[in-house]
Amino acid sequence: MEATNIAILRFKETLSSTELRCFRGAIVELAGRENPCFHNHEANGLRYGYPLVQYKVIDNHVCLIGIAEAAMAVMALVGKFPISLMIGKKEMEFHVQDCTLTPYFPKIEDAPKLYHLSSYIGLTDENFKKYHSMLALTDKVNFLEKVITGNILSFLKGIGYHADEQIECAITEMKETREQSYKHVKFDTFDLMFVSNMELPDGIALGKSGSVGFGTLSRKELPEKFKNFNQ
Repeated sequence: MEATNIAILRFKETLSSTELRCFRGAIVELAGRENPCFHNHEANGLRYGYPLVQYKVIDNHVCLIGIAEAAMAVMALVGKFPISLMIGKKEMEFHVQDCTLTPYFPKIEDAPKLYHLSSYIGLTDENFKKYHSMLALTDKVNFLEKVITGNILSFLKGIGYHADEQIECAITEMKETREQSYKHVKFDTFDLMFVSNMELPDGIALGKSGSVGFGTLSRKELPEKFKNFNQ
């Protein structure tokens, strides 16, 4: 498989989660509604599938991420900044801090990789009931591991990659869930660490509502105690 480009456009400014959704609307208008990747809708309604443009705050910087065919569309916006955008009822000027275009080669490796997932929405309406009906913590962890594996497969499908080998996932740390709202709907969000044999790119999203800041993945240094994950 050829490399999949990952574009990250990072701004000097930061926004709250509510303001980030306003920023998304402003970027949709700036990029042009004829490009469905920016708003995830098509002529017949919602575009189902992994979101190829994602809006998020990473390390207190607003970031715009473009994946696969959306990467160059995101890079094309660089020349439009600095520009003032309406964020809710206020006008804000946005300045590009930096931009990167990185090739990603999906691959399964013997050595495990450690990842952090923040504000991760892993529970749909159906599996929310299943998860909370489980009494044992081990059952809940195993259930979430399967959900995360499914999310990884969804990302890979979105970039046109099929994994011939089995993808492994093991949660190593998990905090108490936090309740957050999106579009007036409340979700349980997770902050967790997991190891996997799948090489994944920094900054992408896993899980529900990944296009608007939920489920951001970041690569972490693997502690020595996890070196024998696959042995």
